Amino acid sequence: MLVVATKSRMTPITAVAALLLSCVRAGGQDVPPPPKPTDDGPNLEVTMKFIEDKLRSIGRLNYIGYIHDNEPPVSRWLDLNSDTITVSRSGTALTLRYSNGRTASGTLQGDFTMAVGFTADCCVGTISEDGSHIDWSNGTTWTSVQPGSTNGRDWQIRFSTEVTDVRASVTDCRIDYHWRENKGNEVTHDKDSRVLLKDVRAVVVKTRDLELKEADSKAGHPEWTSRVDPPVFVVSLSGPDSVFYLYDESLANRMAKALVHGVELCGGGSKDPF
Repeated sequence: MLVVATKSRMTPITAVAALLLSCVRAGGQDVPPPPKPTDDGPNLEVTMKFIEDKLRSIGRLNYIGYIHDNEPPVSRWLDLNSDTITVSRSGTALTLRYSNGRTASGTLQGDFTMAVGFTADCCVGTISEDGSHIDWSNGTTWTSVQPGSTNGRDWQIRFSTEVTDVRASVTDCRIDYHWRENKGNEVTHDKDSRVLLKDVRAVVVKTRDLELKEADSKAGHPEWTSRVDPPVFVVSLSGPDSVFYLYDESLANRMAKALVHGVELCGGGSKDPF
């Protein structure tokens, strides 16, 4: 039976407890916090059922990515001899490098005009407004070879993604599914995948615009900016490095919340103390 103190009277048991507490404080030791309540939100079965149902409801997503190159419209070109020339810029200074290693120097004189010293009196090049070719003052023409480019600085990519065959296992804390993604006419993913919630370290919601920007920057193109239409939101899981794409931002946030809760119930999450 718990004995409590009333007013100024103190029982022997509470006196001993008070003495022990004063000794702990005098020794500079911290009192451990109370244990976390065990009943904190939905149980694992309810959580996994929600995740499974919402993933199954997503269906196929179709959207277009619009990419803009913020560098001037100079990059890679093909001359009349089918040689590839790469044009790089530092300020207004241009360096032209042929595929055989030969180089030439020039100056950018405006957004669409360049002067290059191929010979003593040649040449001035004018880039077309759509960025598809350069007309040189000696009568020759180069054409743009930038992959997927429509005008040298802007291009678009059609994407399609779909998650099917979703199965969430309470016993194994696991989500199995089939993932298919098309980029243009190329099938980039078509495979069975799984997420072990105990391996998930973090769950983040971001826009597909930002995800493309991050990928392009890592690939060496921080000058590219992307926009997708219609807007798409990404639920990204680090650890297993899995992503789920959704049109609905609200649903993406609810999915992320449920996944975080499932990860906690399965013993996952970041082990980094900082």
